[in-house]
Amino acid sequence: RTAPEQESANARASTLDALRTAIRDMESREERRTRRAATLNETPEPLPGRCEETPHGPLHIVETALEPHHAHGRVPVARLLEARPETLAKLALDDRIATVDPRRVLFLDLETTGLHGGTGTLPFLIGVAWFEDESLRLEQLVLPRPGGEGPMLRFLRDRIARASGVVTFNGKSFDWPLVRTRYVMNRLVPPELPPHLDVLHCARRVWKRRIGETRLVTLEREVLGHYREDDVPSASIPTVYLEYLRTGRLGRLAGVIEHNGHDLVAMAAILARLAELFDAGAEEHDEPLDLLALAEVAVRAKDPERALALSRASAEADAQGATGAAALLLHARVLRRAGDIEGEGNALDRALALAEAGSSLASTIHTELAKHHEHRTKNLHRALTHARAAVAQTGAPDDDSVRRVERLVERVERTGIGSRPSAPRA
Repeated sequence: RTAPEQESANARASTLDALRTAIRDMESREERRTRRAATLNETPEPLPGRCEETPHGPLHIVETALEPHHAHGRVPVARLLEARPETLAKLALDDRIATVDPRRVLFLDLETTGLHGGTGTLPFLIGVAWFEDESLRLEQLVLPRPGGEGPMLRFLRDRIARASGVVTFNGKSFDWPLVRTRYVMNRLVPPELPPHLDVLHCARRVWKRRIGETRLVTLEREVLGHYREDDVPSASIPTVYLEYLRTGRLGRLAGVIEHNGHDLVAMAAILARLAELFDAGAEEHDEPLDLLALAEVAVRAKDPERALALSRASAEADAQGATGAAALLLHARVLRRAGDIEGEGNALDRALALAEAGSSLASTIHTELAKHHEHRTKNLHRALTHARAAVAQTGAPDDDSVRRVERLVERVERTGIGSRPSAPRA
């Protein structure tokens, strides 16, 4: 080996040594505090559930089986089994979800020593749930002391391998990245993840406009009609676990296990409700904003038939307000893509009649009508009237709107085509 080759090999070895040292030092102050807390108590109170010996160490499991008819608030949990995979894929805006069998999905939720993830955050409770016949079964893996993650992670890997898909709530941002980190930190191969549906993303698209924030407990209350009693707040959970490690007293840790179980059941119920709302007839809906949001999801999912049905239902549910106007605007756009020019124009006229004069929504509808008459009906006078109205109702019109007016003025003066319509209504 030449001198340059030897120097290169030495440099690589030095880099590898530095990386190994860095990995050993990645345990954060939070995890060290967790381990120190565990040393303060040698005889903790027994946890709920049972302890199972595995070839890789003890595994503590809390098992629960819900009744087949169990409802979380107003929604029977087993209703998810009726959901069509195609509907779930559209709600998730992910075609891969269409391969998922609802009877074989795995719900996953973690409780951790920190709320922001990272290498020092320890998942001390891994909750999973799946359907067995019509019953939702829960298995919650609890870590009595830091340092025994191996059996939990191997158990989770086996459960994921059996699943057709994984369902989480904010799991794409938090749970799954943390799980992968823990496999790496424990020198285990992370499981290959099947199609992953994050209920938070679906719920946010449908309910954020009406409800505002979309925390799981808020969705439970507003969508399912379920109210938790004596629930341990998520922000308190790390402190509860550290207190258990310090004192050995079960205290509120039993409440944390119950909180995790509620999260798993709520995910299943909310997803069932989303699928039901997307596929149901209009009589099942009573919130115009929800209908409009679902119609927008249908547009993004390239399902014009559902988009038309849902936007029509939203307009009918709010026949005198801004939501109805926005729904008719969306309805018109879907009709335009389908080639229904007459239907598009009628929907836009109805939308303009509902929109508040001078609002940004009215300006948008005027712009759509200007395009409609310029490019489709070829009525340049009407197009110009709406183009001018769009500019007049915007405090700072964009360049496209100004250029549209200028272009139409030039075309009208040059051709003199079209009859002069009455002024628009808004």
